[in-house]
Amino acid sequence: MSPRSVAPLWLMGLTNSVFGMYSAINLIAVPQLLSIRHVPETTIAAMTALMASPGFWTFLVSPVLDVHFSRRWYSVATAVIAAALLVVALLNLDHLALVEGLLVVGYFLANLYQSALGGWLSSITSAKQENKLSS
Repeated sequence: MSPRSVAPLWLMGLTNSVFGMYSAINLIAVPQLLSIRHVPETTIAAMTALMASPGFWTFLVSPVLDVHFSRRWYSVATAVIAAALLVVALLNLDHLALVEGLLVVGYFLANLYQSALGGWLSSITSAKQENKLSS
């Protein structure tokens, strides 16, 4: 197997890092930043649980990704909007309700990004590379 045939799979794998980084910021960094601001632990725990909830229910909305636009369009749009919401949330850490709302919607979009990306990547890989991409 030549390095050239593996390179596209590595690049495709890196696209999944957006979802992983968003999750880490949402579930690790934000609670720490709130703790530094002396937000009560019960409030941080409740916020973190709510911010993680789209990971459990986004699949209900994922079929919308097959309607109207391409998976590539949905991937780009959800990634850009999720990133913008994350930046706005991190700049407003003193407004807990706003941060919570922005990060719930942002994580929801990050989950949709992951679904759209999976559909898009499966359509651009050859049948020979599908098993490698899946693993």
